[in-house]
Order: sequence, then C-alpha cells, then structure tokens
Amino acid sequence: MKNEILIVHFTHHKCGTVWFYDLLKKISKRFNLKLQLCKQEELSSDTNIWFQASSWVNLNLLKSYTGSHMIRDLRDIIVSGYFYHLWCNENWCSKMSYSEWYFRAFGKRPANHYAKKTYKEILNELPKEEGILFEMNNSAYRTFISIYKWNYNNPNIIEICYEDFIKDNNLFRILFKHYGFNKKEIEECMKIVKECSFKNITKRELGEEDPKSHLRKGTPGDWKNHFTERHKEEFKRLFDDVLIKLGYEKDNNW
Repeated sequence: MKNEILIVHFTHHKCGTVWFYDLLKKISKRFNLKLQLCKQEELSSDTNIWFQASSWVNLNLLKSYTGSHMIRDLRDIIVSGYFYHLWCNENWCSKMSYSEWYFRAFGKRPANHYAKKTYKEILNELPKEEGILFEMNNSAYRTFISIYKWNYNNPNIIEICYEDFIKDNNLFRILFKHYGFNKKEIEECMKIVKECSFKNITKRELGEEDPKSHLRKGTPGDWKNHFTERHKEEFKRLFDDVLIKLGYEKDNNW
C-alpha cells in the first residue's frame, strides 16, 4: 500500500474504541504501517495511521490526510460508560480525585461533596438510577461536547456510526476504499475485520453480556433496558434535540 497521506480515525469514549484500535493495529502490522494512538501534539511525522480516541483535534495542523470519524447513540454511550466506570482501572477514574478530573474536564471545581472521592468510588456508592444520571452529567457530558462540536462536513473524513458497522461488516469495504486501499488489500483487511468481530474477540454472541469486560455487550439500543423516565427527562433537558441532529431520532417523543 502507498502511504503518501496520513490515515486518521477519530472517535469518542465508548464509541467502539477498543474494537477499532485492535482492527487498525492488525491492519498496520499486516501492511507494515506505523500506527499511533496519541494526542495530536505527540503525533510523529512518519506515522501512517493515527487513532485519536477523543476527537479534540485541530485538523488544520495536519498534513494531507484521509480518514473516518465514528459516533454512537449518545444514550448507549451513557449506559456503556456507566457500567465500564464501575470497575475500570483507568487513572482518571480510579485514582484521580473527582474534583481534579472535573477541573481538567470542565475548567472548574465541582460543587458537591464527592470532590475527594474518585469517579469510580462515587458510581459504586450510588444506586443505579442515580449512577446513570451522574454518568450523564459528567463523563458522558464531556464526550457529548466533542461529538457536538465536531465538523460533520469535512470531505476528507467519512462519517460512520457504530450501530451500522457492528451490524454490517460489508460497510468496511467502503471505509477501506476511502482510506486508499486497493481491491486486493481490501480483501486482506476484510479477513482482519472477521478476526476482530465481537464474537471472535469476546467468545460471546453480540448482546451476551459480560459486565466486567470493556466489550460488555455491544448491542445497539441497550439504553432501553436501563433508562427510566427520569433519565429521559434529564437527557432532553441537557441535550435538547441533539439526537435528531445526529440522525438517531426523528423527534423528541422517544
């Protein structure tokens, strides 16, 4: 494969990050390409594929590039994040104080009594309904800011949805063609797509839950199993018609 331009994949927390990174890592190895998962300021000039998991980037600073940007139903991001943050050991979640994380995320200190505890400690102390509301107003809210502010009209970037790709592997052919792979290379990539399927990675069927796995369940629409009316009301208060703008709902009567 000719790697004259940088291939980029931008995504957000709990939007298929582990799945896509594993896929691109195997593809990079197959075609002897350099892959980086990093912040923009850490990007090397000789990198061929850049994976950026928060999408806080300045594309004007990049050399010639082509790539993709993945989003997911915001309600599923909330639920997936809630269950993951109950047990994960990421530093910001399990070691950093909530006050410090909040300051780094929003530029101010939180106005509640949780400040000295970690994010994970807080979630594990709260009942499920309260915990999901906490997730919605904190980590998920931070993620939604980056999703909302993203430029969805960049001709170099193909916009993709987690829900579509988890259901239809053939969509990867369109993606790999956009990246610049030829027909023979695309077929090689498709073999890797199969290797990286939810079933092959987890040894479970899509929808079969493992609460202590980063790939917990994978099923689109899982939010329906966990959202209460209170969650729906708070979501609409916080985010208004964002689901309509992103194409996940036709109106706010969900």
